[in-house]
Amino acid sequence: IRNLKIKTDCKFVINAMKKWIHVWETNGWKKTNTNEDVRNKEDFIELDNACQRLNDVAW
Repeated sequence: IRNLKIKTDCKFVINAMKKWIHVWETNGWKKTNTNEDVRNKEDFIELDNACQRLNDVAW
């Protein structure tokens, strides 16, 4: 699989993967407003790693 289209109704996951993930990585997987660990960070790290191995991921 090189291209993947993911359909979900979970706005949190969509926003996380399209908007927040690079900020979280830069901040050491901490939320910018509270400096707390990102909830489910291990899952997001794994998902991000999987997405990086693909040519294209559409949300």
